[in-house]
Amino acid sequence: MFRSVLRAILFVAAANGVVFGQQDRGTFTGTVSDPSGAVLVGVTVAVVNLATNSNYDSLTNEAGQYTVPNLPIGTYQMTFVKAGFKNYVREFLRLNVAQIARVDVEM
Repeated sequence: MFRSVLRAILFVAAANGVVFGQQDRGTFTGTVSDPSGAVLVGVTVAVVNLATNSNYDSLTNEAGQYTVPNLPIGTYQMTFVKAGFKNYVREFLRLNVAQIARVDVEM
């Protein structure tokens, strides 16, 4: 009986490793600043998957940082928008499996 329970536990643990190892997601993260190097708070970060046209949005925090997690792998366009600044666009950004892609921007 003990061996059967132990085998079941080992099987479930091994299956979990396989499931988590096959994630098809990635993350964009970075910091937004102005030309003087001061961080910008409240910048809208619009992320668009170019293959599916799916939109994902984020805002920079008090440290000028943003994170857009759990994105399907693919090619993206990112647009950074803040009142009083010219919009900044980055195109054809490739996101791979389990990648944390850093995209820092100076507006």
